[in-house]
Amino acid sequence: MPAAVLNRLPENLAPLVALDAVRVPAGQDFSRALLPGRHVWAQANEGHLYVCGAELRSGDGVLLENETLIAAWAESDSLLLIAEFKAPEKIRNA
Repeated sequence: MPAAVLNRLPENLAPLVALDAVRVPAGQDFSRALLPGRHVWAQANEGHLYVCGAELRSGDGVLLENETLIAAWAESDSLLLIAEFKAPEKIRNA
């Protein structure tokens, strides 16, 4: 089941460890392996795409937890923002 689509970044995330922006052309896909113990905020800054099963339109974002791969497919030319965070201790050890 895809994660819930949100319109803003959750407030309880641990420190940011990586930030990237990726252009994904219409009809193309993108994927990247994720390190263990990371959470990812993926946001469609432009366009319309699907990220790990969640449909995102410009301005929408999704929080990915306990994923080993971020995978996206673009319905239209898109700009995807990917912010990686260290998982908080209470979540990592749960």
